[in-house]
Amino acid sequence: MSELQQAQTIRTDIMTSISKRDIAGFLKLEAEYFLGHLNSYKLDALRHNLGMFKKYVLLLDDQQTKQTKIILDKKPSSPSRISNVNFFFSHRGQQVLGNRLECIGGNNVALQKIMQKIKAIFLFQAPEFVNGSELRMKIVDFKRIHKSIVEKCRTIVNV
Repeated sequence: MSELQQAQTIRTDIMTSISKRDIAGFLKLEAEYFLGHLNSYKLDALRHNLGMFKKYVLLLDDQQTKQTKIILDKKPSSPSRISNVNFFFSHRGQQVLGNRLECIGGNNVALQKIMQKIKAIFLFQAPEFVNGSELRMKIVDFKRIHKSIVEKCRTIVNV
């Protein structure tokens, strides 16, 4: 099997595993984009750290929902629902937001800013899961990562 074929096989396996998770559509697309730029060696390293990587993506998804909830609490608007809600929110996130989803369309600019910030955080920290050895991944401090995500998202809420 050639290196290109091996990379595609690993990429498909990883994306299948990520797609089974309840995460927002834009995060799935971002993960697919990220994986598309990795060779088979880096994909293999990521496969060894896949459990931690999926936990990281779920953390980003939850943070996106929390930031949106804060925005909706601060800036209530007239009912205007967005049509592609599954792209922006996981099913879990939709349940957390509940009836607030009816007002999300009026805050579309804020929602776009939150999504862009989450994408940037994803691309900034995702290589850590590719380049980290299994030993390093065992000692990754998710409290530190979570704190970092919260700090980087804090600026969105002041929109």
